[in-house]
Amino acid sequence: MDCNRYRIKTCILEKNETDLVDLLNRGFNPNLEGGWPIRLAARHGLHSIVKLLIQYGANPHLISEAGFKNYIDASTGPQEFITFCRQILRSNRNSNVSYSTTK
Repeated sequence: MDCNRYRIKTCILEKNETDLVDLLNRGFNPNLEGGWPIRLAARHGLHSIVKLLIQYGANPHLISEAGFKNYIDASTGPQEFITFCRQILRSNRNSNVSYSTTK
């Protein structure tokens, strides 16, 4: 799993959506270890990657190792990113994706 962890991290940081989709289609769990992939993308302001991870089942309500929810952790960035995250969360309320708010 360390190889896939490295690959997913590289895809996120290099904004490589094509390879990221390939990994997700092969079964990479976007909620690995408390959902670190979405937090990593959020911290770097990568809106399209955050949206992509959510589309593939990343749960923005998971609790990180530090005790923060993913969407709260993401809100440490600029105001426009906070607004973006809120829009994603609102749009997913009406989708077929369901999330648990527990670990």
